Amino acid sequence: AASASAVAEQTAELAQARSVLHHAGQKAKYHAGVKSKAFARGRKKRERERREAAREAAAAADPETRKALDEERARARVQERSTLRHNSTSAWARSLKRRGRAATEAERDARRDQAELGRELRKKQEVEEEEEEEEAEEGLVPAKVAAMPFMQRAMADSRAR
Repeated sequence: AASASAVAEQTAELAQARSVLHHAGQKAKYHAGVKSKAFARGRKKRERERREAAREAAAAADPETRKALDEERARARVQERSTLRHNSTSAWARSLKRRGRAATEAERDARRDQAELGRELRKKQEVEEEEEEEEAEEGLVPAKVAAMPFMQRAMADSRAR
């Protein structure tokens, strides 16, 4: 009976050791998947490059696709510039705001120029969006559909007639 209880005790110890090892492995696997910010940025960059390569391949195959992609990039660039770059969100602009009158005249002028450029870009973007909406309203087609290349060709054909 002593040997049977010893065997049961040893079996229980081995089962517990296996369980601890299994859970330690699971935890290590989880932590291996949790990466640093630098890794996440690199992964994001690789993914963006992969998507860009796929877009370029599609554009190389079809000139219409290239034209649509170029227009999309231009619109995205205008929007990005108007919403982020030319606001008072950069470290330089924030430091100028904090310094106020202590900033040199040249720095204040540069800040004013940046703010004016931001206003102009936002105005330009709004005008472009209004023009797209007007074109879409004339044809009673939603703006996003009207912006698609096949709709642009159709509208150009109808104007030519």
